[in-house]
Amino acid sequence: MALELKGAIISRGFTAKAVAEGIGRPAPTLNRWLNAKLPLPLAILCEACEFIDIDPQQIVANAYDRVLVMYGERNGVTYTQKDRDESELDVRRLEESEA
Repeated sequence: MALELKGAIISRGFTAKAVAEGIGRPAPTLNRWLNAKLPLPLAILCEACEFIDIDPQQIVANAYDRVLVMYGERNGVTYTQKDRDESELDVRRLEESEA
């Protein structure tokens, strides 16, 4: 979920620092959560989503969908290795954009 939240923050034109300040949390700690160095608390997910104006359920659903695609199946649809590779490439691009 942290990666999906990180993507939503970036795609909505925010920085992790701005979100951290907006929700009253230390920026280094938020970065640890977003980079999965620490487990992302549900309360932080909700606070950050409220700040960037996105429904936390959407973040959870997107994360769930990504996991299913990575493991090859979703709603009875089987995904090819190419589909899974593209999903992993999206993840790497997102991580590189934050670096």
